[in-house]
Formats: sequence, C-alpha cells, structure tokens
Amino acid sequence: MGSNEYTNFYCPPQCAGVESFRATVSQRAFPAHAHEGFVIGIILRGTQAFTHRGVVHLVPAGSLVFLNPQELHAVCAADKQGMSYQTLHIPARVMQAVGGSAFSFRKPVEYAPQFASRLAENFDSLDDATTPREVWFGRLSETLVELVARKGSTAQQADIPPDQRIRHLIEHIGHHITTPLMLVTLAREVEMSPQHLIRCFKQVMGVTPHTYIQARRTALAKQLLRTSAPADAAASAGFADQSHLTRWMKACYGTTPATYRKLVGTEAVKAISSK
Repeated sequence: MGSNEYTNFYCPPQCAGVESFRATVSQRAFPAHAHEGFVIGIILRGTQAFTHRGVVHLVPAGSLVFLNPQELHAVCAADKQGMSYQTLHIPARVMQAVGGSAFSFRKPVEYAPQFASRLAENFDSLDDATTPREVWFGRLSETLVELVARKGSTAQQADIPPDQRIRHLIEHIGHHITTPLMLVTLAREVEMSPQHLIRCFKQVMGVTPHTYIQARRTALAKQLLRTSAPADAAASAGFADQSHLTRWMKACYGTTPATYRKLVGTEAVKAISSK
C-alpha cells in the first residue's frame, strides 16, 4: 500500500455489528469479497471501479453504493488519481427491523450528490464513541428510515440470477461452506463438467466458484472473530490455517484477523462496557 493510501475500521461501541470503514487508495485493490450484512458506501473523491456480478461500474464522487448481504463485489480506484470512500456496514437484523424481513436494495449504484453529502455527515456523527446510546440509535434509525424509503424494496427479490443449477449450487455451498468443497464434487452436484461449471458460474456470479467460496468463508470468519480467536475462526470457517485467513482478510477488508479481533472481539466489548 502506497504512502498516501490508508484504510481504517471503526466499530461503534453502541451497537455490536455496525462497522464504519474509510479508505483512500490509488494502487490497492480489494478483490471479490462479501459482507454478512448490508453495506452503504459513499464515494468522497475520485472515481471508484466497482465490480458487482461481473459488471464494472465507474462510480464518481457524490455517488452511493448499495450492497445486500452476501453480494460479491470488488473495489479499486478507476485511475491513478486514486479515490476516497467510506462505508457503513449494517447487520441484517438492524436493517430489517426498519425495512422488514424482505428488505433489499433495488440497485447497486446511484449518483446523488446532495443525498450523499448529507449521508456522509450522518455517518460521521455515528463515529463518536461518547454519544449516549439512545441518541446514537436515534441518529442511526433516522438514517436507515430515509435509506429504506428512498433506495430499498420490500418485495422479495431473487439474490441469484435464474440459472437453476447455479442457484442450487449456491445453496449447496452455503450449507457446506465450512467443509472441503472440491470443484469435481461441486460439478457432480449439478451434473456439469468442471470446465463447464466454471464458465456457467462465472457468467452468473461474475467470479469463479473458488473465489466465491473463499469470499463467503472470509465473511464468515470475520463474523466469528467477534467471539473466537483468529486460529479458531479460521478453522471454523473452513480455512486451512490462520495464515490463509490472514491473506484473504488483508486482501478483502484491509486488516488482519488479529487486528480486527482487537477491535470487535469479546474482550474489547467487555472493556468498553466496563467504562
């Protein structure tokens, strides 16, 4: 990462699971990865190249990016000038408490400078650890209510495009994400050759089965780090070892399991609660 690049995670103590992320990058890229909950992003400067389901969106400053849970995406600066952005990660239970159990964002990208500017101010206000919990939740609720009204849909939408075999395989992977998943076995599950499966999967999901599986495992490990040590989270999420998880977390989220654990782990939560 260049000297003018940085990434920063912040986890507000008022609500477990909510995360604030800020980054300025020019050379660094975040490969295909996923998040357990909803993500709202704001492009603050420059242009972001945002890949979602195999489609590359060039997203200029003043734009918003929306992700539903488990949607794979990749991020990098669109040019050498670099870009800055911030995201707010919202657990599904929190977003759905406002928008309903069938809530989802309708589209991944929108150019809305005035709304983006106001939203950035709201996000900044949520980074204050000294804000009383009731006041903090009031601010969060107001923000989410407006997002649901403007950008969401309560009609159930298919998370996976209509290829039934790939849909079945996605469900199969979800049920077996912590166990070894070999390409040959996956191909047999949907009665395809391995080569044909890779082509079809990439057509539908924008990435290979291996990338999808590792991204899902990384998202799961990130969640497990709230209550588990890095080595245990790696093993429970299906990684070969902790170093394997470390490589994926650094690539996808810009932090290591150990660093993230210190931010959100049980010990950190207890320390904050005791103050």
